[in-house]
Amino acid sequence: MRFDLVDLQLFIAVADQRSITRGAERSHLALASASARIKGLEDAFGVALLKRGRRGVELTAAGESLLDHARVVIHQVDAMRGDLAGFASGVRASVYFLANTSGLSEHLPKALAGFLREHRDIAVDIALRRRSPRAPPISVSPPSTRCRIISSASSSARTA
Repeated sequence: MRFDLVDLQLFIAVADQRSITRGAERSHLALASASARIKGLEDAFGVALLKRGRRGVELTAAGESLLDHARVVIHQVDAMRGDLAGFASGVRASVYFLANTSGLSEHLPKALAGFLREHRDIAVDIALRRRSPRAPPISVSPPSTRCRIISSASSSARTA
């Protein structure tokens, strides 16, 4: 089963327009190419997605299901592009560092609070290491997590 985002965008356009011709125009594809792509989707899924008629097309039950999924996939791809655009332009980033108990409890809170206030799109991971001088590998925190404190003494992490 092979299809791509162009196929899904075309299918959405065809479903919205209720016409392969108008869907192809909206997707900037030749009619023959659009028709072949729709046929490829039907072959890939092994089910008819459209009822073709003289006045356009209607979605089958399988076509309605694909339309719902295709909209979700395209929405997720758009959201992914938006999230990654911040990293590409240097607006979003992650900061990782190791702190000892004294630095973590006495000096870091005030400095980190000011830093996070000024840099809202930066995630911070702090690793606390009590006995070993070598830092453990630190995982990337999701952008929604502003600050995560990882303790090597226990396997739990708390989010601030």
